[in-house]
Amino acid sequence: MEESSISRVPSRGGVSFLNVARTYIPNTKVECHYTLPPGTVPSASDWIGIFKVEAACVRDYHTFVWSSVPESATDGSPVHASVQFQASYLPKPGAQLYQFRYVNRQGRVCGQSPPFQFREPRPMDELVTLEETDGGSDILLVVPKATVLQNQLDESQQERNDLMQLKLQLEGQVTELRSRVQELETALATARQEHAELKEQYKGLSRSHGELTEERDILSRQQGDHVAHILELEDDIQTISEKVLTKEVELDRVRDTVKALTREQEKLLGQLKEVQADKEQSEAELQMAQQENRRLKSELQEAKGRQEEQGAQTQRLKDKLVQMKDTLRNTPVCRFYSKLSNLTSHTSPFVQGGVLHGRMAEFIP
Repeated sequence: MEESSISRVPSRGGVSFLNVARTYIPNTKVECHYTLPPGTVPSASDWIGIFKVEAACVRDYHTFVWSSVPESATDGSPVHASVQFQASYLPKPGAQLYQFRYVNRQGRVCGQSPPFQFREPRPMDELVTLEETDGGSDILLVVPKATVLQNQLDESQQERNDLMQLKLQLEGQVTELRSRVQELETALATARQEHAELKEQYKGLSRSHGELTEERDILSRQQGDHVAHILELEDDIQTISEKVLTKEVELDRVRDTVKALTREQEKLLGQLKEVQADKEQSEAELQMAQQENRRLKSELQEAKGRQEEQGAQTQRLKDKLVQMKDTLRNTPVCRFYSKLSNLTSHTSPFVQGGVLHGRMAEFIP
């Protein structure tokens, strides 16, 4: 390998290939480093192939390997990865120019590297001498320059990979810190607002505390009054309890009296039922007597009517008799019997003891 490029070479599609050498030694594995742009989501179906520079189709690759998917990737930051091509699959050495191409799962080329060659190192120009010290003895080693440069490149690449991983970690940490700073600034603004609100609340609470202190003093005085009132109420309760006991004794006596009265009431109820039965019987008899009385009154009215009629008839007969007596007095017979009575009263068959007997007396005035 004659010369390597250690600068990042931007390529089409956004994928950048890093540290692409101009020549690679055949029969030696080749490590390809690349960086995916921010926002790119890698897939296990993406692959990196070694193409001839003039290849116009993705099928015209010489060899390929599947891309590696990093386990962790920070959103918004580039993704660095690497793959290795085994020595047995590499092209033969020659003047042909090759390049790495990144092909996604849709078959689209997302990036390509600068061209490079596979060449054997020249025997003398590519040899270097190394001096090593081992146990105090100096040893001179003659090795190909390409090997030394490849070892140095590998060490530099490993160191750069480590630095790249550290950079990605630091970028992720910076992103996290920025996000954390934004969160803290937001929290600080919220805390300041809450502090202002709490300050206003504290002022309000201070005023409320003064008012509550005054209310507490008033309540303390009221509590003293209440305690005195409670003591008075306890005395009243004691008095009331004694009265309640007295009332309970009286209540027991009243209960006994009520029981006796209940028994007496039951007895009276029995008597009342008997009286009620007698009353009902008397009412029945009274109704019968009233009916009989009404019947007798009716008969009495009828009898009075007949009596009045008889009295009227008797009066008519008396009037008629008086009239007849007046008429008889004026007749000659009556006058004859009157004289006869005066003369022969002691011998008259109609006179006994100076009294005129018989129906003739009715006709003599």
